[in-house]
Amino acid sequence: MFSRIENLILVQSLFILAMLIFFAILMARKGIFNWYSTGFWTWAAILLYFVLNPLASLVTSMFLYHRNLLMSGGMPRAEWVGLVLVLGIIAFFTTYLLTPAFPVRWGMDVKKQEHINLPMLLILGGFISVATLSLLIYRTRFVGGGEDVVIQGSRFVGNTTGYEYIADTFFFFPTVYLLASNARWKNWFGFLLVIVYVGLTITSAHSRFSVVSMMLAFSMVLTYKSKSVWPHPIFVILAFIGGAVLTLRGHTTLESTEELIGFIQQIPSEFIGLFSTVDSAMLSSFYLESHVRDNITGYDYLLPLINYLLFGFIPSRFFPQKYFLVDWLRANQPPLYDHLTTLYLYGSKSSLIGSFYGNGGIIGVIVLMALMGFLLKKVDGMISKDSHLIVKSIGFTWTCFLWMIWGSHDYWGAIVIGVNAIPGLFLWLFAPKAAKPQKRTETMSAWSPLPDRQPS
Repeated sequence: MFSRIENLILVQSLFILAMLIFFAILMARKGIFNWYSTGFWTWAAILLYFVLNPLASLVTSMFLYHRNLLMSGGMPRAEWVGLVLVLGIIAFFTTYLLTPAFPVRWGMDVKKQEHINLPMLLILGGFISVATLSLLIYRTRFVGGGEDVVIQGSRFVGNTTGYEYIADTFFFFPTVYLLASNARWKNWFGFLLVIVYVGLTITSAHSRFSVVSMMLAFSMVLTYKSKSVWPHPIFVILAFIGGAVLTLRGHTTLESTEELIGFIQQIPSEFIGLFSTVDSAMLSSFYLESHVRDNITGYDYLLPLINYLLFGFIPSRFFPQKYFLVDWLRANQPPLYDHLTTLYLYGSKSSLIGSFYGNGGIIGVIVLMALMGFLLKKVDGMISKDSHLIVKSIGFTWTCFLWMIWGSHDYWGAIVIGVNAIPGLFLWLFAPKAAKPQKRTETMSAWSPLPDRQPS
């Protein structure tokens, strides 16, 4: 139908943009198109990865699109992927709009949600301490011990476990929990944690976008508490500047204030290029990855995700064979011999939608996108005003990472969801629970006398 990829990209991007505008109007009418709704952040992620990046690439460079399309069968592959995207987006937003959202309390007493007993205080302090230590060792290297990190095939095989390496994200729940509280002193302490996390992490070469997520979490909670739909423009500007600086910086460290100012000064001249970087080039990766799935390796039928969900939380030192389903799948799938294809797929991401395609092709995308619409609407219920503070804080923490999850693999998203829920789940164990309604023990028996009749 199309002879040039540029023409297809232009038409496809504009069509998806029109779809997004349509769904944005529907969400706005329902009051769920706002700064802290999962529907909005899904909408924003799709806009970035499948509209802004392709359109910006038309202006800057189409090299990634031409290269990956050349290796994956040409224009028919691009047209097929475009159809898959459209159907997946429709499946998500249709389910999201139709699914009801209710407050979530997990059996806790909402009237005592501001109460922090001694065990809860120790839990919060413990997770903050562990997160700070992980930051100092593996992000800033202010403390020794971070040199023994060995990762092979996305697995930690050295003395450092995955929990130790990513424990800095334990900062998120305590920070959000304190910010979302009605107590002024808790809010100030939460704000202090934001400053500490951003200040220590912004120089790290491998924690670029978690800094942006922390800034988003801060703005989400403040916007929610102010009963506004959108944050103050300063938060949006700061988040954009932070993301732009970290994108321009790449996987390098930030050495000085002068270097930071230099990156900020580059933003106006690199504005369009910020949207066409490899960090958001999910569509071009989708071409090559879908080709490999359809014609070489086959689909994985959710086996890696199931493996991560069931056994991923167990440290490898206690269960070295915990990824047995992944290993079995790799041993039974046809190998990928082409060196260039392997090289170009290494480290690339085709988005969560692309990951769903790897699970089961176009059927996998439609079914799993619909399931995501259902689940994320339930997360919105967690953030509702009548939900418990602990549940609400977990919901905010998940939502601030959502834009990154949509740009990654399903199992990575599951890890983020699980790790960031751990502090909240521990807190739930000791939080005051709601009293169970007492059952009626006295019932009217068959021989109970009827009320006296009034005289006629």
